[in-house]
Amino acid sequence: MTGPLYDQAEILHMKAVKELIWLDYSLLLFAVIYSAVYSLVNVIWNKRNRRRDLGLGAAWGGGLTVGLLCFFSIFAFTDFNSFFIKFHKIFFPEGNWQFPPGDHMITVFPDGFWSNVTTLVGLVTLVMAIIVLSVGLVLLHIKKGKPAPIQARIK
Repeated sequence: MTGPLYDQAEILHMKAVKELIWLDYSLLLFAVIYSAVYSLVNVIWNKRNRRRDLGLGAAWGGGLTVGLLCFFSIFAFTDFNSFFIKFHKIFFPEGNWQFPPGDHMITVFPDGFWSNVTTLVGLVTLVMAIIVLSVGLVLLHIKKGKPAPIQARIK
């Protein structure tokens, strides 16, 4: 008779990972809803400089995200092990993320898996940030129609 595949520490770690992933989903959903509502309000109340403000916010937010991704990518690609350890110390401070070599967690989820997941998450985030940055730049460069000269309005 064999025992369970995962021990209590592994189960606790996977629950913490699941909570972190759901936190990410929740933050993304909040950001999308907030951005949509904010944009809609700005379109409805199209007062002076609203499009410019919206464009600046999107351009800065997208640009800052691209910059942070570049910073973290350089860190992750030059020393993934250090990046991996620092990430876990921040998001899993209880220390239930360290498993001995040959452990079921290491066998099922090897280092290459986490490296690939990190790359995928980074690329998806980069694409989303570039889209937001691009929308912001487009909004900043749209020219409002010039009013007709006063002589044309009088006729």
